[in-house]
Amino acid sequence: MRNAYYLLILLLTWGCTLNAQWCGTSTVSEHLNDQLLSAKNQKEQITIPVVFYIVDDNPDPKIQLDYSPADLQFQLDWLNQQFADIQVYNPNQRIQFCIARANQNQAFPLPSAPDINYVEQVVEPSKQGEKGLGIFYINRDASHHLPFNDQYIHDMTGLDHSKFLVIVISESAQQGSFASYSTDIHGWSTVSSPYQHIVLLHQHLHNRPGRLNDGDVLVHEVGHYLGLAHIFQNSCQQPGDKIADTPPYSNSIANDSCEFEPRDACPGFMGSYPALRSNHMDYKGDVCRQSFSPGQAARMIAVSNHYLGPLISDQNLQAAELHCEMDISDYSPKVMYSPGLVKTAKRTWEVPNFHVYPNPAQDNIQIEIPAKYRDSEINLQIRDYSQRIVMEQSFSGTSLTIELPIQFLAAGNYILNLQAEDTHYHQGIIIQ
Repeated sequence: MRNAYYLLILLLTWGCTLNAQWCGTSTVSEHLNDQLLSAKNQKEQITIPVVFYIVDDNPDPKIQLDYSPADLQFQLDWLNQQFADIQVYNPNQRIQFCIARANQNQAFPLPSAPDINYVEQVVEPSKQGEKGLGIFYINRDASHHLPFNDQYIHDMTGLDHSKFLVIVISESAQQGSFASYSTDIHGWSTVSSPYQHIVLLHQHLHNRPGRLNDGDVLVHEVGHYLGLAHIFQNSCQQPGDKIADTPPYSNSIANDSCEFEPRDACPGFMGSYPALRSNHMDYKGDVCRQSFSPGQAARMIAVSNHYLGPLISDQNLQAAELHCEMDISDYSPKVMYSPGLVKTAKRTWEVPNFHVYPNPAQDNIQIEIPAKYRDSEINLQIRDYSQRIVMEQSFSGTSLTIELPIQFLAAGNYILNLQAEDTHYHQGIIIQ
């Protein structure tokens, strides 16, 4: 059945090439694309580094989301399988998505926010030791009522989002009841969003109950990220979705009938256009969404070159030390950051409570030392999100409270590390 849909799309595309009647949304749309498509030959083998963040909202400091590295492997493999179809139209074109990992000189910044309890990172075992991959499991205490919005996500990751495709899998999202969203559809506005990432609700991933559970929700959102609108964009008005070979139609029909519909979807609009229900950029269920059109493939290649240069540059890809052919399904997350109560499969222990306040802070922070460490040497470090040490001090014979001037530090997010005897304590802090 899937092959039959591809054949139908190719036949329609060839028809478009031969007589330019069936599939042109408008000459306006083609003119809008002229400048953009001229960039498509800059680089047709596109590789995109990916970092996943799986966010769990519950007050208990442990990861409860049932979403394993094997599930992530499925999502990434499925994403690559769907985008491999681009080569059906042009063997020289390819878009692939690969897990980024820490390079030899630079670790990934650890996610940090005032409400984060617990962070695990998937690591790759090797002869040279374990290397952190771009896969983080995060427990945040939603009872703190911090808004889980795009700014929170951007600040929490500590990454330059122009150099990684950041995919957040979460129980909640600021966009209401949407199954997922992409913060930016590149090439549609002269004003780009300062936040560039994709958010998916975990109940819409594969093997979950429902109509959006075969892995195609992520494919749909990556299509947006690479410059595609819904194929019903602008209804029956020009310029449609700016793609010449996806026919205009008035709206997406919510039912999941996957049949190619012969009726005219936009009566009286420069010809007869049946709706293309098998396209990834429709709102049908995952079982129906099976393909991109040749025009969509060309636009994604062009958008990648024109708008995502920092992401696909050779220098960035080399720095990201990508793994494109790997099996992460058997890897296990490791505890990387645990400022509060930590729970592992083997044992549970409680870290003594160093109380750090105010947070956020401006000029000074106060650190209350547990009584058992009053006469111990306290080693303190503050690191920025690149893991660079910006402050390092030691205290001995301390009182119960340390006052730490921080007014010389630039505004932003940092990680405070404290060591006393055999105890290590970490906390994210915000300097305003």
